[in-house]
Amino acid sequence: MGAIMKLRLLLCALMICVAVSVYAVNPWGEPEALPTSMTVVAQISIAGMQAQAGDVLAAFVSNGSQEVLRGKEVIVVNGSIAGCVIQIYTEQSGESIFFKVWDESAQLVYRTSQDIESVVNGTLGSYPNDLFQISTSHIEQNVLPPVFNPPGGTFTSVQNVAITCPTPGAVIRYTSDGTEPTETSQLYVEPVFVGFSTTIKAKAFLADWIPSPTITAYFTITGGQIPDPWPMPEVFTSSMIVMARVNIFDVPASNGDILAAFVNGVLRGKQPIQVIDGISGCLLQVYSDVSGEHIEFQVWDYSAQSAIPANQYLYSQVNGIIGSYPNNLYIVNAGIYPSVELPVFSPPAGEYTEPFYVGISCPTEDAQIRYTLDGSSPTTSSTLYTQAILINVTTTVKARAYYGLWTPSAVVTTLYTVRPATPEDPPLTSITGIRDMYPNPFSSSVTLLLGVKEANQGYKLTIYNIRGELVYESNGVASGDFQHTWNGCATDGRKLPAGIYLVSFKSGTTHQTRKAVLK
Repeated sequence: MGAIMKLRLLLCALMICVAVSVYAVNPWGEPEALPTSMTVVAQISIAGMQAQAGDVLAAFVSNGSQEVLRGKEVIVVNGSIAGCVIQIYTEQSGESIFFKVWDESAQLVYRTSQDIESVVNGTLGSYPNDLFQISTSHIEQNVLPPVFNPPGGTFTSVQNVAITCPTPGAVIRYTSDGTEPTETSQLYVEPVFVGFSTTIKAKAFLADWIPSPTITAYFTITGGQIPDPWPMPEVFTSSMIVMARVNIFDVPASNGDILAAFVNGVLRGKQPIQVIDGISGCLLQVYSDVSGEHIEFQVWDYSAQSAIPANQYLYSQVNGIIGSYPNNLYIVNAGIYPSVELPVFSPPAGEYTEPFYVGISCPTEDAQIRYTLDGSSPTTSSTLYTQAILINVTTTVKARAYYGLWTPSAVVTTLYTVRPATPEDPPLTSITGIRDMYPNPFSSSVTLLLGVKEANQGYKLTIYNIRGELVYESNGVASGDFQHTWNGCATDGRKLPAGIYLVSFKSGTTHQTRKAVLK
């Protein structure tokens, strides 16, 4: 029989194979279809023996922890050749493709030892003398389903739910938030505490075996316990992991307590706490699709039936991991709050000859500053500091910093004395200080006309932004009047944004501040 005739017969057999493949029993669905593909003309053997008609060859690519089916074909036997022509979908050359074989008679999956790289529109192997040889390397079995004890139902008290798997060596992963378990879900180690109505989903995994199906158990608790006060978290495509140890009022949390994460009051993640090897903690998935979001925590105290804020906060890291088990866990302390640090004034208290602006900052990140100008002590209802304060008369400024449930800072009091120049003062030519600034407002540079009364006296020029942050400084020794040009840049050369800046000049006992406006 000629090669052309044999190829025609093989193609005819393959047409029959395509029809049969719809009804073939195998553990895979339909391949992911793409616009382009490649073809492999293969001969298949299983454990050293020729494959049988009805067995199935399947091609896969890995997508992270997931295997994606890209092609499958029923094997046919033509004389001494057991094989098939398999179409493998691929949109790019160089993808790593691996194969599995379904042994229909044994109802087993085998992993093959041959991997290839994709070639878009390419063909590997030819019939009948150069077939691509595929042989199996090991059995790939299905992991048996997990078993719950108790198996779910309605209960009048809390439950500790055990989960087992009949397949030796299999590990169990589970969720309690309604999502599908994956190989990165919570690892089952000891019975799961169920203190309120909960749905638990479990799946078992074993290397080189097909994972078990997901088993779902519903537990309804009717004993009067209050479930945690939070709904399901807001879900995003990205998240971060926090591996945490949790305390409530300096005492380790208990089974059934819950750690929750929030961004601007919106729930982004929650996870029941478990006590494992004496450690009260959990692996908390916090949903966030941008880095830098401010994350705060609360703990649901099951025994007290109350939610207790924690004093920690984090900034989101998309796909990041905070903490590691067991020696570097992130510590969450609920119910114990540190003190906010003291506010800082700039410029400091003192005597000034002209109106100026005062900036207030706090070393405690995200703290709010409240202040008064009438001599009274600040409270949470006092004026919120948002921008520098104009001081044009002698004023006592009192400030206090607040952050959430932390202990507020002590009150810081600063006295600013403003004594304007009088006709009895010496002529301008003999005055130490800022004589003039021009142009003001300015766009490219401003000229400062400065004066130093004493001969060879040191001076210091500092410039602050509206938040009271130092952005520029210069110092030297001078006598009489002199000029200094500022180009609107920071000391390190960075171009500063438009806004109000406070120009402070100090020489001897004189400390003077003027306002400059950068356009």
